[in-house]
Amino acid sequence: MIMLDRLFQSFTIISERLLCGNLE
Repeated sequence: MIMLDRLFQSFTIISERLLCGNLE
């Protein structure tokens, strides 16, 4: 479960970066 949580967290961070890049 911990590995999945960390993986989900990493995916969320990447998604936020992609969204920020698209907004710019």
